[in-house]
Amino acid sequence: MCPRASRNVRANLLAACLGVLFLTAAGQASAQAPQANAVPARVVGVVNTTGGAVIVLEAVGRNLYLPIWVADREAQVAQGYIQGQRPPRPLTHDLYLNTVTTLGARITQVFVSDLQGRTFIGRIDLIQNGVVRQIDARSSDAVCVGLGARVPIYIMIHVLAQVGMTRAQLIQQGIVVP
Repeated sequence: MCPRASRNVRANLLAACLGVLFLTAAGQASAQAPQANAVPARVVGVVNTTGGAVIVLEAVGRNLYLPIWVADREAQVAQGYIQGQRPPRPLTHDLYLNTVTTLGARITQVFVSDLQGRTFIGRIDLIQNGVVRQIDARSSDAVCVGLGARVPIYIMIHVLAQVGMTRAQLIQQGIVVP
């Protein structure tokens, strides 16, 4: 190989390596940072009402809440994660978390990402080999997975603007949170 070709090969190899490092760092950074149009949220309670179970998210720093009506099973799972209780055998959300980890991926954040009709849409973000992936999910599953993985939960601003409630509005709906 001539010296010039060798220099070009080394330069191309160095550029490729730097590109991979940059993409990996960019992917990890974007997996850690929420979208600009999302607000952090926390689960403030799992409430049983006459109309069914509700997971209540609070938009941090906004005094707005998002009630997500869920099946009893998701309510029990969310409550268990909040209380730090794990069942003796993995339930569906635990199975999902175990599978993601076994495949070398890591969940980084979850979202209540949209509202279609009266149905909330969720999203689970994970990173695998430096590649960020966004997984479509039911909002209740995204929140439960977020609680189980202990990652940030976010609500998209447009969802909060459409259906966010004050504490007084929650109470009017029969939803009382601590």
